[in-house]
Amino acid sequence: MTTCLARTCGVARPPSAWKRTREDTSRARRNIPGGVGNPRRAAFRYFTTPRFSPRLGTCVASGSWHAKPPRLKGRGAKPSFASMLMSLLTASADAGDDGGFSSDLSSGDASSPGTSGVPSDSSAKESIEKRRLPGARVATHPKLRTVSGHPVCAFALGGNRESRQASDVVAEAYARGVNYFFAYSMDDATIGDYLDGLRKLCSDKKTRKKIFVAVGMEDFTDKEKVTDHVAKCLARLGTDYVDAFYMEYVCRGDEEAAVAALEWMRNEGGLVVADKPGARAGIDGPVRFVGCSTHDRCVGVKLLRSERSELSPNAEVFKPEGRTTEKEDAKDDDAVFAVKKTHDALDAFAETKSAAATVSTAEDLKLEFESSKPCALDFMMARYNMAHCKAEWRLFPVAQARDVPVIAFTSTRWNSLQKGHPRWHSSDPPSTAACMNWSLSHPAVQVVLNSAPDVKYLSEWADELSETGVRTMDEKDIEKWKEYGELVYDESAAFETLF
Repeated sequence: MTTCLARTCGVARPPSAWKRTREDTSRARRNIPGGVGNPRRAAFRYFTTPRFSPRLGTCVASGSWHAKPPRLKGRGAKPSFASMLMSLLTASADAGDDGGFSSDLSSGDASSPGTSGVPSDSSAKESIEKRRLPGARVATHPKLRTVSGHPVCAFALGGNRESRQASDVVAEAYARGVNYFFAYSMDDATIGDYLDGLRKLCSDKKTRKKIFVAVGMEDFTDKEKVTDHVAKCLARLGTDYVDAFYMEYVCRGDEEAAVAALEWMRNEGGLVVADKPGARAGIDGPVRFVGCSTHDRCVGVKLLRSERSELSPNAEVFKPEGRTTEKEDAKDDDAVFAVKKTHDALDAFAETKSAAATVSTAEDLKLEFESSKPCALDFMMARYNMAHCKAEWRLFPVAQARDVPVIAFTSTRWNSLQKGHPRWHSSDPPSTAACMNWSLSHPAVQVVLNSAPDVKYLSEWADELSETGVRTMDEKDIEKWKEYGELVYDESAAFETLF
């Protein structure tokens, strides 16, 4: 059976081509009448491969061998009737040989990857389309676009720290309409299979331009490590660029080091192409956009208030040894202690309920940042779910004022929201799809991550969101699940109350 060369159109020679050439040569030597006996006939035979459908993940039309007539000599020269008839007969015979290659390759017996068990009739196509995520639920921010210009799907896939994900989760997510993929590390011991699936998706150049790949690292205090990790990400995923690079899990006291790392990547490091007019990802730089992730909304506010600096090409902006700026190093210990004490008091006040009434309004924030430089961050990754919703009044207004889209993670609170609560009797606990749809209900949130461990888990929330995720959750359900989150919220856990 001739091998199907997916995603290739034009002239190709599968293994059976050499056999066919020998057969044509032998027929030429036997001098069979009808024009086929021309020894040059083998050189005029070519193979047209099937067309590949990215939507179905399979070949939709079979390829076949065709007889290409030789170039005619002289003006007005015409081939003989026998030659034309024999060419047509040969083409018809070739179209169905090689073990029935001309059969429909969309059937489950096809040997091409990703086509197993996929029916080829129109009803199967409709069912596949129905199970896709809603096309209307996409990010609206202009930075959340793929290289090809496709908007990012609002429901995204991330790496899972708790359980090892299967490599086919990535392919399944892409088939469902997901085009935003986040890999928090390049550690093969924890998410190696997930990285394999992402690498396979990136291997196709056309597909790579249609997806948004985000990566990151936790140790951002050394610029050499940042550069090395970017190179490691490119090599591991088999791509020339990443769409977003995050300084992950920024904690209190690390804000300035994170911003310094971003500034170094934009300027002296030359890794980011977002601020360079006409620059192309993968050619003029390996990173399109940068951002930070944090569990602490107070840290997030400080990061959002940072501004991009205009530096000379030789300016040193990165400090590998320390996590403070030179300006603060020049201060005496008493002054530094006083500043730190003031910041701690503000952070402590921000955690109280009374602070919600003192948060700046949208108009105040607009006036505050009216003359400010753009934010140092392109994106902000923040924890946001039914049980952690204080970011609505503390973090999100600043993000909207700074025009920085929010990517929400831990939307299920580490899969604890779906387990229910003893004092909750209004309804069943929320599903994973409900948790994701709830997190996406706030206008500041553009993308919601979920780290599905396997295809079954992903299919459950994708199937539900294909119906319930068509529109934003109504206010009644938003308030209902917020009440549920207050019950689940554990006030005795320092990790929750601290942030």
